[in-house]
Amino acid sequence: MPSLCKICNSQEFICILDKKRTKIYTNREDSELDKTKLSCKLYQCIKCNFIFQQPTNKLKQHLLNIYQSEYAQLSQPLGEGNWGRERFNSLKKKIKYISLYKKKPILEIGCGNGFILKYLEKKGFTDLCGIDPSVDHRNSNNSTTFYKEFVNSKLKLNKKFDFIFSIGFYEHCFNINHITKFSVNHLSKKGKIFIIVPNFLKSLKTGNPDLFSHEHINYFTKKTIIKHFKNFNLKVIRDYTDDHAISLYLQKSKTKTYYKNHFCTKINYNYESKLFHNISKLSHYLEKYNCLIHGACNSLNNFISWSNYNYNFSLVDNDENKIGKIYFKKKIKSLKEIKLSDYDYVIIIPKHFVNDIKKNYVNRGFNGKFISLK
Repeated sequence: MPSLCKICNSQEFICILDKKRTKIYTNREDSELDKTKLSCKLYQCIKCNFIFQQPTNKLKQHLLNIYQSEYAQLSQPLGEGNWGRERFNSLKKKIKYISLYKKKPILEIGCGNGFILKYLEKKGFTDLCGIDPSVDHRNSNNSTTFYKEFVNSKLKLNKKFDFIFSIGFYEHCFNINHITKFSVNHLSKKGKIFIIVPNFLKSLKTGNPDLFSHEHINYFTKKTIIKHFKNFNLKVIRDYTDDHAISLYLQKSKTKTYYKNHFCTKINYNYESKLFHNISKLSHYLEKYNCLIHGACNSLNNFISWSNYNYNFSLVDNDENKIGKIYFKKKIKSLKEIKLSDYDYVIIIPKHFVNDIKKNYVNRGFNGKFISLK
């Protein structure tokens, strides 16, 4: 069991997910997978409703190795392949205020492959820094400095930044308080912080199998992450949150606020029961009909691992880098090579771009039905 909640210091928790062990999904094909299976458990703080994993030392070591490798990002890296490009295009609007800091010092925490900083450099930004244990620090130049480091509260860069941002980072942190403390210590007096993290609220409410990932230690809703930042006297000044992502601009508040002991009404998500319903639903269609599955991803990894059944299906993915490779013992096919009339249903696994995916199938002549999880 966990010791203390990272947001409110409570010691009262309930387990909302306890499923059979699975391999760590890192977006690589079967032949490159680490075959180690690790437990799938999530806890909810009764006092503030924060949801999280309690990582074992074994899981931590596996993740530390992953974060220093080319497979540091759970999905396709930004800017790479169809999905990487789509992800970057979808977040461009949310980071538009960074243009106000073109000549100011900017820091990205968890910069991954450095794609965003390289993009900003091409746009004329002149004082950029990025930190990530997987980044190649040799790519530093006069405009951009890369630090090949893990961020913690003791790390000092001996510099203040007017804009600090992270995208898809906080959900991976072993200790979110260390990260925010580091950010506050390196923020200029009038500086801004911008964060994007997955919004897990809808998956919690609907029982979507995409919720759990071994790489994700923290499972935020907008309410819980705002409580976290209030503990560091940070307030929200702009909010671009949607069903998929929590996107917040923050700055230091002029008045002190402490929320460590703030009590909230406990939320009963009933997640595992809803998850069972969804797994049963997908299993029914796979057992009874000829199905095509769209999307080789972590959600499919969870479904296959937790359903205890060896299904017969064909697997399609839009990511051009996956075509012809083996995922979940299936060779990924391009939609162009599929005879759609052979299938009764297309099961769409990812939540993003569902309508666009459906439209593509219809335009190619698919006359069957679609199944997707909300």
